[in-house]
Amino acid sequence: MTIFNSCTEEELFSIKEVVITWENPAELVVGLPLTEAQLNATANVPGTFVFTPALGTILSMGNNQELKAEFTPTDGKYSGLSKTVAINIVDKYIPVITWEDPAVLALGTPLSEEQLNATANVPGTFVYTPALGTVLPLGENQELKVDFTPSVPTYQATSKTVLINVRDVVPLKYVANSAMYTGEQSFAFKVDGEVGSLGDNPEMGFTVHVTNAAKFVDKDFVITGVSIDPADATRIELTLDEAIYADDVITVAFDTEGSGIVSTDEQPLLSFNAKQVQIPVAGTGSACNLTKLPRSATSDAASGVVKNILLTLPAYSLINSDSSPYCPLLYTAEKVLRFIPCLSSIRETILDESSPPLRQTPIGTSLRRRRPTEADN
Repeated sequence: MTIFNSCTEEELFSIKEVVITWENPAELVVGLPLTEAQLNATANVPGTFVFTPALGTILSMGNNQELKAEFTPTDGKYSGLSKTVAINIVDKYIPVITWEDPAVLALGTPLSEEQLNATANVPGTFVYTPALGTVLPLGENQELKVDFTPSVPTYQATSKTVLINVRDVVPLKYVANSAMYTGEQSFAFKVDGEVGSLGDNPEMGFTVHVTNAAKFVDKDFVITGVSIDPADATRIELTLDEAIYADDVITVAFDTEGSGIVSTDEQPLLSFNAKQVQIPVAGTGSACNLTKLPRSATSDAASGVVKNILLTLPAYSLINSDSSPYCPLLYTAEKVLRFIPCLSSIRETILDESSPPLRQTPIGTSLRRRRPTEADN
């Protein structure tokens, strides 16, 4: 507390309150002297501290022992003041063990360093019960204990217990041939169990590669989103930064390293190599497959680079004649679609001047057969 002595009203308003900052120090092992780590009070104005007990004093063992700081400001317009804190003097420090409850363990899986992974803030030796390699029985909330013996003399031995659930579960696996086109920039695949969590950054675990020799595409596509189907927790959908087409060859791979995708039983999704994404086709299996359409190409004689690819459609062709929900969006015209290459990929379509207007056919829409006219001949 600041005490003002014989101050005039003008002097009173010119004096600022002095504040001492000092927290209770951490516990100190008996036999060790007080240092600046404990006697570290500060003030908001210049001045001198006097500590009681003094720097270098060795205190006896006991809790809540008083440390006092008396402060005298350098500037005489400030009044001196003091502050008291408390310190515990202990036989030895208690180490801090860091160890969280492990994830669910599949029945029959021996305990490994993935479960027995305690750490401490000082060097020492860990002894686990049950030991590394033990196969636990089926059951919930089974105890795992670690006894820690520090190698630092000023620290005492201590222990910690965590709980683990052992269940008759298996890791998530990719379901063969399940990767399926779901939209202009998305596809989904199934796993053999319900997904409980995608983790913090699921996109990092996947690789989606798209090739299309006719359109000069051969690259990994960027994954902009990963989601769980709200109607089916066994289905994972990936959203891409570019459109995918019926004649693309698309593969998806997954690396579980560093991924947080787990089942409802906290089991990870296992890694899998490139799996082809199927693009289901309506009707007979060819209505939406652009590779079935007649294709011709011309090239620049100087550079040898393909300038355009023409897809010629008969005037009375049927496109997307079935209402398959997976049939990709098709841009159709009665005569010619011209695909113009854009750098390494062909992703834009225009019509030549003589062609009729471009029609966009949404998913599930059928085009009626049009009778040929004189202009078609």
